[in-house]
Amino acid sequence: RYLWGDTALYDEAVARFGAEVVAGTARIFITDKLAERDARHKRMGDSRYVVEPNLKEGKGGLRDLHTLFWIGKYMHRVSTVAELVDKGLLTKQELRQFQKAENFFWAVRSHLHSIANRPEERLTFDVQREIAARMRYVDRPGRSAVEKFMQHYFLTAKQVGDLTGLFLANLEESEGPKKRRFFSLAGFRRAPRNLGGFVLDAGRIALPRDNFFAEDPIRLIEMFALADEHGVEIHPQAMRVANRDAKLIDARVRTNPRANELLLGVLTSRRDPATVLRWMNDASVFGRFMPDFGRVVAQMQFDMYHHYTVDEHSIRAIDLLAKIEKGEMGED
Repeated sequence: RYLWGDTALYDEAVARFGAEVVAGTARIFITDKLAERDARHKRMGDSRYVVEPNLKEGKGGLRDLHTLFWIGKYMHRVSTVAELVDKGLLTKQELRQFQKAENFFWAVRSHLHSIANRPEERLTFDVQREIAARMRYVDRPGRSAVEKFMQHYFLTAKQVGDLTGLFLANLEESEGPKKRRFFSLAGFRRAPRNLGGFVLDAGRIALPRDNFFAEDPIRLIEMFALADEHGVEIHPQAMRVANRDAKLIDARVRTNPRANELLLGVLTSRRDPATVLRWMNDASVFGRFMPDFGRVVAQMQFDMYHHYTVDEHSIRAIDLLAKIEKGEMGED
């Protein structure tokens, strides 16, 4: 970054850096940055919903936003986040989400450093209440100001996770079909035959057309049941449309026997129900189909006993039951 001094020298340095360091290394840089991000998430508890989150290094935090920008900057030599829209890596709406999340995190981080009087990145219980007061959150019946503030924090972290998925999908598209999935974490599996009208895109469940859920909202549940059954990922664009169309889930869908059978299949799966339920939760489908669950999404309890938000605790409980059923918890 240019700070002060000879601008001609700075311009020369930027040009040489692009030509001699960056050129031809974008794929290696992206792979390394994503591996670094995954290692960082693991260190921080590998969940967006830890009740004392690290707002800089944690999952869905400030560093995840930085990583997206750095990847886009390295690939396309842009100098601002807004330029990523021109490159097709973010839509205008996604740019607004990026900027809104960044502004929120910077505000929280500034208050945190001011209160701690030192560089501090963890939102511990002892500072959460004061930051909530400083940021003008107020108590409401059944929900304290600090719980409202932290719910806003977790929903913002979730949005950063959604943005990451879409950004990487856009990046793949810009790379073209031959180079797709060079930074994917999941390997290819044998392509499943019957996908009930859904299609596969680079080994992930995708939609054949934009109004696919509108034609039959039960497909919003079916998509996740298929992901569980075949052990495949869901394309970020399909997740984006599911998020948009989750509102189509009404009383008729909730009482539909087939929709309930599909959800029970995921809940009692002997494979990896927690992963698929988290995807359902990220797409807002779980909470729409099961309103009682929807009410605890991103909700924290301000006490020393709960390490995660209520929805994450619930999903982890189901995960434990699945592991017990598979005989993986013998020693415990």
